[in-house]
Amino acid sequence: AFLVGITLRVFGKTSDDFPEVLASVVSKSASCTQIVTIFGIGLFFQPHLLAQRKYAKRLAVLLLCKYASAIAVGLSIFTAMRAVDGIVPTVLVIALVMPTPPVVIAYAGEYGYDLEFPALVVNASLVASFLLAICLALLLPCLR
Repeated sequence: AFLVGITLRVFGKTSDDFPEVLASVVSKSASCTQIVTIFGIGLFFQPHLLAQRKYAKRLAVLLLCKYASAIAVGLSIFTAMRAVDGIVPTVLVIALVMPTPPVVIAYAGEYGYDLEFPALVVNASLVASFLLAICLALLLPCLR
């Protein structure tokens, strides 16, 4: 759905170009998805994990590498595509700073690894991604 939306946007199509019934379905689905996303973030967030000092150095290195590379790649994409459209490069940059998915916890358990560190990574990346997405959404329009 994400790639279809970006493709439509690149070709200058919006929900206004759809038939009224389809535009209504897309609009309702988008508002439902927002609620489910916020619910999911709240469901997985465990603030007590962020207070652990045991993994602080490893977590800092991982998050620094993850977000520094995401921002570097994102800004390159933004610079290359900003002349085409204003919103598509912004969305792509913000998509690159999305949090680590909770499935890494399941993978760690399946392969017999420590479950605390992946849970900590998921929680820390939720906070970092939320803050970075807001900052990027506010700062990227200034770079046009």
